[in-house]
Amino acid sequence: MSLQTLALWFVCGFGTAILIAVTPLSRAAAALSVAAFAAGVWWAQQPFAPSPAAVALAAALVAIWQVTRAPQRPYAAGMAGLLGGIWTAVLAGQGVPLLAAIAVAALLPALSAFLRARSAAFAPPALVEEALIVLGVVGIAAAAFPGIADGWRAAVNLSVQGGQSSTAVPETALPVWTLAVASAALISGGLFSLWSRR
Repeated sequence: MSLQTLALWFVCGFGTAILIAVTPLSRAAAALSVAAFAAGVWWAQQPFAPSPAAVALAAALVAIWQVTRAPQRPYAAGMAGLLGGIWTAVLAGQGVPLLAAIAVAALLPALSAFLRARSAAFAPPALVEEALIVLGVVGIAAAAFPGIADGWRAAVNLSVQGGQSSTAVPETALPVWTLAVASAALISGGLFSLWSRR
C-alpha cells in the first residue's frame, strides 16, 4: 500500500467516524449522511473521482470549520457520509470485495453514531473538538503528501550520478520509518486523549 493510499485511508476512516459523532441525532441528518454515502460510493468508481489530495483537503476544511465557526452540522453529516463512501474505493483498492468494503465503510460511522446515542460520555465536546483538530491536521498533511512525494522523487533524481547515460531513474519509496513514526504519533495521541478523558 502506498503512503498516499494510507493517508487517504486515515482521512476517510477517521473522518467518517469523527464527523458523524459531531452530527445531531436526527432523521434528517441520517438521511443526508446515507445519501452522501451512496454518492461517495458512486463518485469513487467514476473516472472523474476526486483526487486523494482533494478529498483530504475537503475533510480538513470541514473539520476546521466545525472548530472555528459556529458548527454547521448538516455539512458534517454530508461530509461524514461522503468520506465513508469514498473509503469503499480505498478498501476495494486493497483487495476487499466491493460489497464487503461498503459494509465495513458503513459499519464504522453507524457504530460511532450508535455509541454516541447510547452514552453522552462517548463523545464529550472537548474530545470531539480535539478529534476535529486531529482530522484537520491529518487532512492537511494528506493533501500535502503528493507534493512532498514529488519533492522526494526530485531529490532522488538529483542525487543520481551525472555519469549515467540511462534516462531511467530507480523508483525510491519513502523510508518505512516515516510511516512508522507518523502512525505511532497518530495512534499514541488518540490513545492518550482517550485515557485522559476517562
